[in-house]
Amino acid sequence: MMLYLLRPTPGMTNPPLCTLHELRTIYTLDDLANMHELIDLQDAQSAKAASIRKKEIDASRRKTR
Repeated sequence: MMLYLLRPTPGMTNPPLCTLHELRTIYTLDDLANMHELIDLQDAQSAKAASIRKKEIDASRRKTR
């Protein structure tokens, strides 16, 4: 449970979406859930970009053979 609460804060996400103080004083549980959705989307986007880069590198290596 604690990791779920701390995931949007500095040290857990780069860039952080909020500070621990903001999380405790300003944001609601709905806001926290939205932050998790954003983090999941960022992770998926990074994974997709890495996959595309790998495919491009593999394709360029095949062309040079």
